[in-house]
Amino acid sequence: MKRILLLSHVSEIGGAEHSLLTLVSHLPRQLYDVHVALPETDSPLGRALMKHKAEVHGAPYLQILRRRDPMTPLKLLWGRIKLAGLADEVRPDIIHANTDVPMMYAAALHRRGRHRAGSWRIVWHLRDMRRGGRWTRYLHHRSDARIAVSEAVLEHHGLKRSKRNRVIYNGVDLSRFQPGLDPLPLRRELGIDPAAFVCLCVGQAVPWKNLDVFAEMSTGQCERVLVAYPPPGGASEVTVQSRKGLHVLGYREDMPCIYAASDLLVHPAMGEAFGRTVVEAMACGVPVVAYRHGGPAETVEDGVSGLLVTPDSPGELAEAVTRVASDPGLHADLARGAAERAREFSAGDHAALVDQLYDALAQEAKA
Repeated sequence: MKRILLLSHVSEIGGAEHSLLTLVSHLPRQLYDVHVALPETDSPLGRALMKHKAEVHGAPYLQILRRRDPMTPLKLLWGRIKLAGLADEVRPDIIHANTDVPMMYAAALHRRGRHRAGSWRIVWHLRDMRRGGRWTRYLHHRSDARIAVSEAVLEHHGLKRSKRNRVIYNGVDLSRFQPGLDPLPLRRELGIDPAAFVCLCVGQAVPWKNLDVFAEMSTGQCERVLVAYPPPGGASEVTVQSRKGLHVLGYREDMPCIYAASDLLVHPAMGEAFGRTVVEAMACGVPVVAYRHGGPAETVEDGVSGLLVTPDSPGELAEAVTRVASDPGLHADLARGAAERAREFSAGDHAALVDQLYDALAQEAKA
C-alpha cells in the first residue's frame, strides 16, 4: 500500500480544492493510505476529506505567502521545519503539493527525502498560468515530477512533456454531473420563466475571470445567472449586483442543479488554466462559449461542444451567445456534443493517470 501526503494551503473549497477532493475520492483505497495536510481540519475542505476516509492533519503553518509581507521568509522557514516534522511522522511514499504555494514549503524536503530509508518523492501540481521564469525553475529542481492541468499550463511554465512532466486534465464526477436533471427548481427560486433561454457564468471574484464582461454583456432576451464568490483565502469581493435579467448568486453546493437550469455556459476568463466549470457544464449537457485561450481551447471542441472566439474579444463572445440562443438546432447539436466530450474527463480516468505516476515514482524510490 502506498502512503500519500497531499498538501493544501487553504481550508476552504475552490477549484483546486475541488480537484483535490475528486482525486482523493477516486483513488483506489485498497492501494492507498491517504493523508492530507491543510491549515484547519474543522473546515469545509477538512470535513469533506474526512467523509472520503482521508486522514487529515492540521497544518496552520501552510499559509499564503505574500511578496510584500516582511515576515514571509520567516513564515516559509518555520513552515518548512514543521512540514518536515509531519513528513517524518507520516513517512509517505509521495508528497503531492496541490498548488504552487504548498510546493514552496515542500521544496525544502526534496533532498531530505532522498537521503532517508524508504525515501519519498515530490509531485508538484501546476494549476495556474500566473507565474513562471525563476519561480518555475526553482520548484522544478525541487520536485520529482510535475502534473499540468493543460498543455497551455505546461507551455506557460516553459516545460515539455516527458515522463516527469505530464499533462493530466482535471477529472469530473460524471455520476454527479450529468444531463437530464430537473431544470425547474432553480428557475422557480429565481423567478425565471421555464421557457426562457438562460446563460450561466461561474467564477471566483478575481480580475482575470472577467465576471464584469458577463455582467455587462448584451444578450438580447436571455436571462443571465452569475455564480460568483471570493477565492479561498483571498481578499477579493463580489461587486456585481443583481438587476433585471441578471441574477447574482454566491457560492453554491448544488452546482448540478445550477447547470440543469441553464442553457449555455459563458466563460469570459482569460488565462484560464483548465476551467473546471467548463467541463462540469458540458457533462450536464450545457454547451460553452469561451475564448480560444488556455484550458478551454483544449477542452471545448469549437462547433461541436461549444463555440470558441478570439481571445479577449467581448463583442465576439456576445455575438456567439446570441448565435446559439437564436438557433435551437445549433443549441441542440452543441448540447449533445458537450455531453459526449465530457466523457473524456472522467474522475476515474484522472485518478488512474495520477496512480500511474505515483506508482512510477514509488518504484523509483525503492530502486
